[in-house]
Amino acid sequence: MKEKFERKLSVFKEYLKKVIDKFNRLSLEKKIVIISIVIFVIFTFITANISSGASTKEEAISNFKAAIENKDEKLLSKTLKVDGEKVDSESLVPLIHYYYEKRDTLLDITKKLRAENKSGMLNIESKKNIFGEKYYLNVSKISLVIKSNFNNTEIFIGNRSIKAGEILKDIIPGTYIAKYKLNTDFGDVTGEEEITLIEDANINIIVDAGSITLYSDYKDADVFIDNKNIEKKVSSIVDFGPVPLNKDLNLYIEQEFPWGKIKSEAVVINSSGIIKVDIDMVNDKLMNEIEVSLNTFFNSVFDALNGEDKTLIQNADESTKNKIYDDIFKKTLFFTNNYEISDMSLNIEKSEFKYEDFIYKGNVVVKINYDIYKKILPFVKESRDETFLVGLVYDNGKWISNSIQRFNIYDE
Repeated sequence: MKEKFERKLSVFKEYLKKVIDKFNRLSLEKKIVIISIVIFVIFTFITANISSGASTKEEAISNFKAAIENKDEKLLSKTLKVDGEKVDSESLVPLIHYYYEKRDTLLDITKKLRAENKSGMLNIESKKNIFGEKYYLNVSKISLVIKSNFNNTEIFIGNRSIKAGEILKDIIPGTYIAKYKLNTDFGDVTGEEEITLIEDANINIIVDAGSITLYSDYKDADVFIDNKNIEKKVSSIVDFGPVPLNKDLNLYIEQEFPWGKIKSEAVVINSSGIIKVDIDMVNDKLMNEIEVSLNTFFNSVFDALNGEDKTLIQNADESTKNKIYDDIFKKTLFFTNNYEISDMSLNIEKSEFKYEDFIYKGNVVVKINYDIYKKILPFVKESRDETFLVGLVYDNGKWISNSIQRFNIYDE
């Protein structure tokens, strides 16, 4: 054993002699550079060991308390390690923020550290080196599962980003600002919230966006959001999204009617998710069409009465022809008279129109003024007025009367 040691020592001496000889042959400038590098390495090693930790447990605790009270992340980085390793001071800012918000409990925390070497996530540990035993506080990294009401939400914590549903590992405990961004067809939804992480945890980020379901009688109407045609029909807007809820987006629908395009009133999309939209399908062209149809209808009714021929009635189905001819007029008017309409008016406010079972329907209040005169004495006239509720359906490009109800009846 002794001979083996002497052999190795001899080899080392020989190697050291060669290094020294080689160093002696260097120029003065190169010698200065090498010596400077060696001194720097030694100094760095000594400084690192001196600054890493404290010489006593009390010093480590005091440094921790001072770092928190003064928000001094550099001092904390000399006192605290993460999983036994030094970390840069910037990464300890969330930890400082957490304890700074709890600074009224710092006294209790330090008391427990002195008594038990542990308080919450903090542990006092020590490590021996050539300069003696060094004390430091240690915390362990944690993991975080992030969920959201929309899985494609991107969440930013510190300088890292993940998608909702993923696991973020190796997090230093502390208080963070979690920022989020959700891309939608109607603009990005962004926001932030403060989260505190001291152990493995699950958090749920609620993005200010939602899904909408649209209800309307006009299921084949086009849908507009934010004044843009989204190329979808009302019937397909079921759990549609994501749609931002914090942008006051408006929604309306537009239907192509035989008498022109008409759009609904705009509604603001809100968090309820259920939207009911209807269209007032009345426009000037529609009313002109209905007025022409009803004028033709009532004029033909009086022609039928005067000619005693109900087949002359136009723009009505058979049941309506029979009712107005047999039940309404024939029972109350004498066929020795002649009858002539002098005026007809529509009461739009008391009328209604709807789209039901893919059929356009209406109920129109009509007031008729007409004159009665004897066939043998045509210059003797009596004026009357009648009010009717006329049911209409749109069939083959025109409005047809399919029901009629009389509001006032005159006896003769």
